[in-house]
Amino acid sequence: MAEGHAALAAGRPGAAAAAFRRACYLDAGSPLARLGLALALDSAGDAEARRAFAVARAALERPGLDESALDGLRASDLVRLVEHRLERLG
Repeated sequence: MAEGHAALAAGRPGAAAAAFRRACYLDAGSPLARLGLALALDSAGDAEARRAFAVARAALERPGLDESALDGLRASDLVRLVEHRLERLG
């Protein structure tokens, strides 16, 4: 996922999306990989961003989610971010 974050920070959302897609493939249940993909698609203006945010939200709201896998972030804060982005996308 570091590759995806680096590409997104460098303004290369297409490369970021590809990296996050690989991360999702390797760990389909990773909420952070799903969120990274959604953010990259949104940055690229891709119409799939809306669906990707919905999938990320579902992963973040999964019962029994181990928040220690969220790199110190709270699931509730990430869900609010996703909801904000979904509202913005309309």
